[in-house]
Amino acid sequence: MFSEDQYLNFIDLINDFVFVFDPQAKIIQVNKAFVDVLGYSMEELINKSVSFIHPPNKEEKITKKIIKRILTGNLDSYDIPLLAKNGDLIPVSTNIIETKSSLSNIFIAISQNLSYQKIAEEELVREKIITEMALNAQRDTFFVFDPFTGKAIRWNKAFKDISGYEDLEISQLKAPDSYYDDNDLKILSKAKQVVLKGGTAINEVHLVKKNGERVPFEYVASGIFDNDKQLKYIVAIGRDLIERKKKERQLEELQSRFRTIAEQSLIGICIVQDNRIKFFNQKMADELEYSYEEIMEWSLDDLMARVHPQDKDFMREQALKKQRGDLDVTNEYEYRLVTKSGKMKWVKNLSKTIYHEGRLADLVFQVYITERKKMEEDLRKSELQYKEAYKRANFYKDIFAHDMNNILHGILTTVEFYSDFLDEQEKIKKGMELFDMVRNTAKRGTELISNIQKLSKVENSEIFLKKVEICAFLQEAIQFINNKEQDKKINIKNESNCNQFYVQANELLLDVFENVLSNAVIYNTSEIVEINIEIAEIRENNQDFLVIEISDNGIGIPDSRKPKIFEVGNKDYKGGRGMGIGLSLVKKAIESYGGFIYVKDKVEGDYSKGSRFILKIPKSNN
Repeated sequence: MFSEDQYLNFIDLINDFVFVFDPQAKIIQVNKAFVDVLGYSMEELINKSVSFIHPPNKEEKITKKIIKRILTGNLDSYDIPLLAKNGDLIPVSTNIIETKSSLSNIFIAISQNLSYQKIAEEELVREKIITEMALNAQRDTFFVFDPFTGKAIRWNKAFKDISGYEDLEISQLKAPDSYYDDNDLKILSKAKQVVLKGGTAINEVHLVKKNGERVPFEYVASGIFDNDKQLKYIVAIGRDLIERKKKERQLEELQSRFRTIAEQSLIGICIVQDNRIKFFNQKMADELEYSYEEIMEWSLDDLMARVHPQDKDFMREQALKKQRGDLDVTNEYEYRLVTKSGKMKWVKNLSKTIYHEGRLADLVFQVYITERKKMEEDLRKSELQYKEAYKRANFYKDIFAHDMNNILHGILTTVEFYSDFLDEQEKIKKGMELFDMVRNTAKRGTELISNIQKLSKVENSEIFLKKVEICAFLQEAIQFINNKEQDKKINIKNESNCNQFYVQANELLLDVFENVLSNAVIYNTSEIVEINIEIAEIRENNQDFLVIEISDNGIGIPDSRKPKIFEVGNKDYKGGRGMGIGLSLVKKAIESYGGFIYVKDKVEGDYSKGSRFILKIPKSNN
């Protein structure tokens, strides 16, 4: 009889689950397999009741079996699963052995793990179901028969559906005689000899259906042999060739159509496979100036030899990437070819990977773009000539502006000088009126030229932005308006505490303020011209702006005219007076700062109460 220590050492060698308990059903030992699989530690199990490792609802049954074993001394077993630490139930068959220790009897429970056995059984059932489903789901026919008696052993639904026979008829018909004509039976007789020798026979024959229709079939036949290597059955798997034959005809038609289209195409087409030219059309041969026979002997290297030297490295790199299967291959690019006579031609190359005769190949399209390249070069030259002409026009414009300024300045000087020599009162009065007209005209002309020059600079991005303080410009503009319009009563209020407000702008900001203030005075029929200026800081779209609002009590602007007043050359502002360039310069200047300008009614909905110009200019944070 084993000693207690011998038992305890022995149980660790057993792959089954072993747990040892005393007469009070307290666990005193478990083996390594029990700990490893069920996930408990030794400390978690010692002195626990046997019911701890069984499902709770089985506790009473387990206790009764243990008591029975202790009282009767008979061997006992049970099939209650063990409870793993993670809650899984492991199916087992448990046997209990009683033995004596130094102090009292102990009980050794050996539980055989039934998980793998159950999985294997379930797998066999599953495989059988899957096999049956697969055989009956597939479109190919499956037929097993005795090669000597012709008796059908097994067949699938596809064979029954295609042949038109019922299961009972198939079991009574002789195979293969009942399903094929005499010519095909001769073919199958030779196939049988191949199968008898342990080979696999593949043949195309016609299955004769119950209604007499002949269906083209491809059969793969092989044998099942017994332990004595004697042929027992022949397994024949058949595939209906109607669709394949149809697709073969369609493929032949497509190939014929492709060749017809390719030969009539105005672009070069070729197929490259295994570094050889497998197909090309007449257009490609004509453009390269080689004969059909010459190109048919070409490899890919021969075609690369016709590439312009400056483009060869790029072409070779793309070919290597495609062969390696790289993802960054350029499938569309332009390069130059050199013809047989030495002419250089531009080509746009487009390629796509296709299957040709069952294997991968490159389908290449060559669009010949030499004429397009020539047109692009001519256009580029024309653009350069246009830019030169544009520069010259600007040069002449500047000369005109400079000379016109000199002429107008001379008029003004002459008028001022001549007026000193007029001594008769009437002549002086009349002369002064005429001189005033000349003076005003000359001033307007000077302003026009100045504005044209400033507008040109804005449009051609010739201005530079810097940090400027707007209040200084506002004060200067207000002083200018008061001096210019001395015959009018003007009241200009700046409602804001004109602290130092800085924006990104330039000297044109003074023209902006002078234009807006001047319009507020000119287009105003009130006895007293009221102009109000407000400045505020806002933040929009993560950017800081200064908002300058300039409102007046003038004649106002109807809604229909508001969108037009900032257009170059517009004269439809407040009665049509003015040269029509001032506000267009204002708008372009503000936009060059990254700002906005728009106009609203001073009193919402009543334009006759005056206008409100709103300027938003980005703040300078430097």
